[in-house]
Amino acid sequence: MTFGMPISLWRYITLELWRIIALTAAVLVAVIAFAASIKPMADGKITPLEALQFMGLAVVPMLQYALPFAAGFGATLAYHRLSHDNEVTAAYAGGVSHRAVLMPAILTGLLLGAGLLGLNQFIMPRFLRSMEVLIAQNLSKVLVNSVQRGQPVVREGTVLYADRVVTLNPDDSPTLKAAGAREWLVLYGVMVLTFDKDGTLEREAAANRAQVVLLPGTAGEGGATRAVVQLEQGSARDADRAYAKFETLPLWMNISNAFKDDPKFLTFAELVSLRGRPEDMNWIEVQRRDLAYHVGERVTTEAIQKELKEQGRVTLRDPQGTEIVVRAAGMSVGGSDWRWSLISAKPGGPIEVEVRRAGAAATRYSTTNAGLYTDMGGPDRFSRSMTLRLELDRVATGRTRGEQAAGERTKLVFSELSLVNGPVETLLDAGKTPSRSLLADAKARAARNADEFIQRPLADLEHSIESLQREITSKQNERFAMGLACVVMVVAGAMTAVRLSGSLPLTVYLWSFFPALATVITISSGQQLTHEHGWPGLSVLWGGVGIMGAYAAVGYWRLTRH
Repeated sequence: MTFGMPISLWRYITLELWRIIALTAAVLVAVIAFAASIKPMADGKITPLEALQFMGLAVVPMLQYALPFAAGFGATLAYHRLSHDNEVTAAYAGGVSHRAVLMPAILTGLLLGAGLLGLNQFIMPRFLRSMEVLIAQNLSKVLVNSVQRGQPVVREGTVLYADRVVTLNPDDSPTLKAAGAREWLVLYGVMVLTFDKDGTLEREAAANRAQVVLLPGTAGEGGATRAVVQLEQGSARDADRAYAKFETLPLWMNISNAFKDDPKFLTFAELVSLRGRPEDMNWIEVQRRDLAYHVGERVTTEAIQKELKEQGRVTLRDPQGTEIVVRAAGMSVGGSDWRWSLISAKPGGPIEVEVRRAGAAATRYSTTNAGLYTDMGGPDRFSRSMTLRLELDRVATGRTRGEQAAGERTKLVFSELSLVNGPVETLLDAGKTPSRSLLADAKARAARNADEFIQRPLADLEHSIESLQREITSKQNERFAMGLACVVMVVAGAMTAVRLSGSLPLTVYLWSFFPALATVITISSGQQLTHEHGWPGLSVLWGGVGIMGAYAAVGYWRLTRH
């Protein structure tokens, strides 16, 4: 006798199963989302009303952890009740197989696993971005609340303390209004400390006051808030140097955008794209630019050397557009300060420098001692620059090339110079010189010349890119593993409930809960290990899912023996 599919039984089990899963998931998500909103609200980053909005946004990302446990719990309770009431026994007596009885759990697990995988890869990152934007847009509240409580503001390697804060309306300033500023704060009695990634003090500054302007981020930044801090009337020092006074100092120009600092905010397609363009992460781009500056210094000095040898002159330009034409036969490096000494065409002869300003007569200088230096620096690692500095000693000056010297100067310095049509801007452009091309050029130079000046930033960038590639691998595998774990948890829960039908519901659930908990822990631990050590961590990440699957398979084998 041939039996058809038990559609009525499947419908009955499926409705009971989904009812419990939906109720359990709703409770778990609400509790986890509430817990996630407590810390931002306690830190003053969001108001109680915004905490409700934050909870609503957190519901979807929290499903990554709530849904597998809710599915396992629902399958355990639903099948335990069916088994305890002998309905499963009746189904067996009616000719329904074990596989047919478990089919609703299997299909439910597959559906939930696929749904969770889709949420992990495409939906949850977008909600995480919205949560981050909600907090980033309230940076002014954090500053105000911290200052009023007498507490420092700690943010991304920067510690800021102020005695008093005043909130102003950005619409009162035409400049800020045109820039679309969201907030305008004035801090008084300001102290700022900045640290590098190793926790070493980079800069400390004290100022009578500071202006903080919060600007909207661009579309590419995901709408995150951009904070610009300018200190006024104070003093600062770098590392172990002496304090120096300043009138204004743009000490902190930070883009508060975690989307470009953490791959967890990226969807599957964005993670795939990030593999080929690691410079899309801010911290990689900072190190890529650092290497670009070091390579640019070498390429620039090589180009200057080549022009001097071939043409006998080189043209430099300052930010105001003034051209400085240097006439020499070449240059040589000497000293620990990387001073390039210019060489005259004749031994003991003069080195000529001509300054050409628009709308003015050219000024000509001559000297027998001229040096070219490379300056690298700026207010922060994003806005640093690489410029040249020309220093002339015992300078004779005249108006035109044919006139005699009109006077002498002890020293003359031209700062913030760049080579006309130089390579630095091309190297800094991530579109024209991506990390892959820059690394290839830097490796060739380091191998050819054993240049320590390039080897250090080269090693830093290579290490960071390798770490990022491992993190991308760990995130992608974690998302796939959580989706598969959801399938295994549902099947294992149903299997355990049918096999232990005579036990209490709590006892039955514990037999499925602890293996499920171990699976989630191994997935999270494996993700961290993969990020830190690479492919060996994947054995831990997928090992938990494999053990849970083996646990479910053994349970099914023991069930079918009877």
